[in-house]
Amino acid sequence: MVKLLSSAAVGLGFFLSAACFPLLCSLGGSVEIWNWGPGLMGCGAVVASLLLTRRLRASCGWDWHFIGITGVLAVLGWKAALSPIESAGARDLVLITFALAGYLIGRAQDANHSRALLLGLLVVVSGNSTVAIIQCSVPDWNPIYPGRAADFPSGFFSHYNHAANFGLGSAGLFLSAMIRSQRASKALSGFGLVASLLMVLLSLSRGGNLALVCVLVAAVFLFSAKLRRRGSNVWLLWAAVVTAGLLIGPLVMLAVSRVAGLRSNVVQEGGFADGGRLSFYDAAWKLFLQRPLTGGGAGSFGSDVYQVLPSDFKLAAEPEMVHNEILQLLVDYGAPCAIVLIFLIFVPIVRQCTRYQLGRSSGGGVWESIGLAGMLIQSNFDFVFHVAPCTFLLALILGRISRPRRLRAAGDEWELVHGISRLRAEEYYQEARAAEARAEGRDAFIAAVKGYASAFLAGRKRSEFRLIVLLLSSQDEIWHRHANELVLREKMSDRKGMAEVMRRIVEDCLERGAVRWEPEKSREWPGSPNRPGWGRALRRLGVAIIAIALMAAGARLTEFSVALWNPIYHPEGMSPARRFEALVLVQEKAPFLGIERKVLAAFIERLYAFSSLEAREFWATSSYKRLLSTSAAADHDPVVALQLATVAGWACEQKEALFLYDQAIYRQSVHERIFMAHFFKGEYFQDLMVSSAAEEDMERSRSYAMLATHEFQRSLELAPFGGVHHQRRQELLLSCEEVLAVGSPR
Repeated sequence: MVKLLSSAAVGLGFFLSAACFPLLCSLGGSVEIWNWGPGLMGCGAVVASLLLTRRLRASCGWDWHFIGITGVLAVLGWKAALSPIESAGARDLVLITFALAGYLIGRAQDANHSRALLLGLLVVVSGNSTVAIIQCSVPDWNPIYPGRAADFPSGFFSHYNHAANFGLGSAGLFLSAMIRSQRASKALSGFGLVASLLMVLLSLSRGGNLALVCVLVAAVFLFSAKLRRRGSNVWLLWAAVVTAGLLIGPLVMLAVSRVAGLRSNVVQEGGFADGGRLSFYDAAWKLFLQRPLTGGGAGSFGSDVYQVLPSDFKLAAEPEMVHNEILQLLVDYGAPCAIVLIFLIFVPIVRQCTRYQLGRSSGGGVWESIGLAGMLIQSNFDFVFHVAPCTFLLALILGRISRPRRLRAAGDEWELVHGISRLRAEEYYQEARAAEARAEGRDAFIAAVKGYASAFLAGRKRSEFRLIVLLLSSQDEIWHRHANELVLREKMSDRKGMAEVMRRIVEDCLERGAVRWEPEKSREWPGSPNRPGWGRALRRLGVAIIAIALMAAGARLTEFSVALWNPIYHPEGMSPARRFEALVLVQEKAPFLGIERKVLAAFIERLYAFSSLEAREFWATSSYKRLLSTSAAADHDPVVALQLATVAGWACEQKEALFLYDQAIYRQSVHERIFMAHFFKGEYFQDLMVSSAAEEDMERSRSYAMLATHEFQRSLELAPFGGVHHQRRQELLLSCEEVLAVGSPR
């Protein structure tokens, strides 16, 4: 019964781990927090399944890196929760929980979790590349998630830069798995590697492809340096690399030109157009210098950037984020948090590369580090870590490469699964000899078998001969079969195959219920999974609390995602009134989701669906109080301020409407679309002018006409020939001039 329950638990953990990446990427590949619920539940379920592993104590122990990461994430979470912009703080807080979950999973996963996660990742990258290939000719197509930008192929992700970043990290994981795995698994890992690299290339992301070139060059240099250290000829390697580049390069360029030809903006803007990034970087540095230690809080860059941009700066899009994750971290959270986090990320990468060069690692961890480095390089050009899948993958890889030495696999994915430490190889061997010499009985025999097998797995040479003799002395057919397999592997000089047999021997010893035999005066070694105490109980309790919190938060976000799916992504099937009602109900329950723009847009759409002015005023007046929950966003979002000003105007809240118009104009400062704010304010004054004239109050009508004329002229100065409202502005300006000249509006 116990064995059946154990097998069921292992199977459940495998299923949950395999489903984690598909849940995370199929819906959550965007910056919208309401799409992250299923992925957050999946991460919580995987964290809960870690309680079944035997390595939880050592992986979540009090080494310096674990303390540093959990500490800096706690500080970032605390500062995010206190951020003045609630929606931005909530988004960053959820991203921090993804990072914590990924780090714990990367540190504590056993071979079962690792294989399952890679299987789910293989499904994601293969599906992602397939969707991207279709999007090359059908840009708007997506099988699940409709809220994507249709500029370049992006697969399941909403933006091609995010897809490229995810592909870089995935490529490192699959290359590591391909090196470590057996022959049957190499083909699947190789397929995942090709699909990941294809996603980077198809995205046409300049930052992503630059990062890919950098990591490929770094990988070749690392490998060639190791060959040179061994005395091998590296010219053959470089010749092969150059030849492959000459053969593959033209094909890649042909594919790039083919995909780029489908996008006219590539030709119009040019390949070196920075999209305003350099100005963003300069503005971010200025904002950082204002609050270098504490930062301005989550979302502070998007709120304050207009005040530090140059007066002649022209921008087509809103500068919501810096497009550089290091500068974003400095602006939002200050230098101390940024410095500590950068240190904690780069030290494991450097350590893995150093171990690889010194021959202390077979290379699995270094290729994961190279993939992580590629993600970090691209993060200098976009806000890639403000998307849940990329943040989770970053933390997962960081957890894997920062594991303590007693847990770090040095060549084979099965190594150290049962708490076997390379530092205690000789001790395993001596304990096995003591068990064989001093005791009799079944437990002593199994303890000796496990000791010899553990010594071999930990690196003790020639321990297999004593184990073969010991197994042959048994009357059990299973032990005889293991001995024959070891003899066969020894004759074939197949050390990897022999290690696989040793792993099965250790598992058989554990399944037979033998407690590890301890010779007299021996001490329990650090990191033992069976060591009792309050520390182990508190550690498991902490992991359980984190898992429950993740699943509860994920379930709550999933509930909101279901409620918002049709109003946001499929509004054509709903009337304006139903759409507004659905959105405003979610806004009232969860103002941290940041859907104020969508709520107000739905309200205005419903407002103008009424044909009479009286009906519009009645609708605006009766609904205005429900929309006050969006007023907090108007303090930092000029678009929300303009929308809410329109509603306040129709609700006869003249003072509030004018305040919101002025607030939007102040917030946008030098933004080139500020002409729209002046136009909307002038339009409101023109409406007041018409109302005053209808009441035969010509003095007030002329006063409003003068104010409207001023706003229209200011709008005209900022955008003399452009703007979607240009013709309308000219008509209204003429109407105001007629009132000033004649006394009655046209």
